[in-house]
Amino acid sequence: MSMTKTGAILLMALGILAPGSKAAPVAPDMDAITGSISARSEVRFRLHAGGVEDACVLIAAEVPDLEDRRPLRFGAQCLDLGGELNAARWWQDRDDGSIAFMKDDGGVVAEFAVADGAAFVSYAPRQPIMTLLAVD
Repeated sequence: MSMTKTGAILLMALGILAPGSKAAPVAPDMDAITGSISARSEVRFRLHAGGVEDACVLIAAEVPDLEDRRPLRFGAQCLDLGGELNAARWWQDRDDGSIAFMKDDGGVVAEFAVADGAAFVSYAPRQPIMTLLAVD
């Protein structure tokens, strides 16, 4: 068989010369792909506590090295949350969809259950009832 025929058969086998066919997809080189999303993504919520007019905004940053919790930062409007909320330093996502605010020593300060998909409602402590509303 001549080199021309061998080359044509090889190209047809690869689908390059077949009419109406598309070239087979090539798997990307995963080592060469860089992400366009930053290493740290954040979730933002407004914390409403019973009777407080101004809601404070809190931020839970996702850090790849920490799988079970996120650092929790409170905005300037949250200067005096009262009780143990001032000691909250971590946001913990739980398997059942609930979340907890934790202190540095791992103690739980507040716990929230899923409300309507865009909000969480506190169930511990019992008072004041708090709501976390997602911020766009």
